[in-house]
Amino acid sequence: MSKILISPPSISYIKENPEFNYLIGIKSFSYGHDVILSVNDLTKLLEDNLNIFISLNKLIYESELDTLTKTLLNLSKLPIKGIFFEDMSVLELNNELGLKLNLIAAGAHYITNYEVINQLVKKGASGVKISPDITLDEIKEITAYSNTVLYLDVFKRLPLFVSKRPLISNYLKTLDKKLTKDNYEIISDQNFNYPIIETKQLTIVLNHFIMNLINELNIFKKLGINYLIITSFGIKEDIFNQGVTALLNEDKLKLDNTNTGFLYNKAIYKVGDIDD
Repeated sequence: MSKILISPPSISYIKENPEFNYLIGIKSFSYGHDVILSVNDLTKLLEDNLNIFISLNKLIYESELDTLTKTLLNLSKLPIKGIFFEDMSVLELNNELGLKLNLIAAGAHYITNYEVINQLVKKGASGVKISPDITLDEIKEITAYSNTVLYLDVFKRLPLFVSKRPLISNYLKTLDKKLTKDNYEIISDQNFNYPIIETKQLTIVLNHFIMNLINELNIFKKLGINYLIITSFGIKEDIFNQGVTALLNEDKLKLDNTNTGFLYNKAIYKVGDIDD
């Protein structure tokens, strides 16, 4: 049976619902989560015997490797359930240091087929998060030809763009205005609203719709997907709560401004105009 993994809206949400599995970030190495903690704060949170997974989904610069090494050493001493990683340096350092951390490869765009997954497992990953860029048929192929723990996003506002620059602040400076809040919106020519969020570390642009795969729950259970992930970031709390309730009760969830992403529509990448 598939388990539910929640990226929650707040620490208070975790404390009020301690029975769930949670995915949270670590300061300096995570984005796209509402709960991002220091290692010290994480240590205190774990005193409540919670089931916590960590997301280290930021790409790592060479100048950050020493800090990353210290962070991994500290995390190896804590009773966490696993670490999601995007940058391969996390996997390499785990092997070099002999830490034996439970690592889940979570590259947003490269975990798209069983051959990549099987290579990651050979290198030491103990699980993978399947990319949201692929179709149901491709997911079926992965479940047929790979043998590892599989994680899948089923309710999430996907990031379209991430920059280390303070893009909102820079833009507002040109208008002689100051940043007054973290969240703004970009309105496209098609009248779509794209949330844009600036933190101390980076700026994120999110999709105008929420990817909702909760109605396909029975399919994923039959395929043997081990964990279904629901993420609060960029989603209003009442909408997020509806998603959690539907997952727990295995109900259908119909909401405005949602769709199934690429599940039934193959991703096509095109850059510019190419002449024959």
